[in-house]
Amino acid sequence: MLLPFVGFSGNIYNKIKQYKEEVPNTDGNVFNGTLGAEITTKDFIFGANYTLPISHNLFGGNVTPKQAVSIYLNFNLNN
Repeated sequence: MLLPFVGFSGNIYNKIKQYKEEVPNTDGNVFNGTLGAEITTKDFIFGANYTLPISHNLFGGNVTPKQAVSIYLNFNLNN
């Protein structure tokens, strides 16, 4: 069975604390869009997805997230 999917995800990061002090410009956020598909069989789940940053503000604008591709293979334990 082929199962396509579309999704969104996001992360919010707090400021980094070092020696009980907050390091400036280390907080931020990122919002991603994801597109992918899974193929399921009786014993395995094979999938791939593509993630694209939609909006971001990381480390005061000094860090830019990149696109990502993931490929995975899982063994189905529900047999």
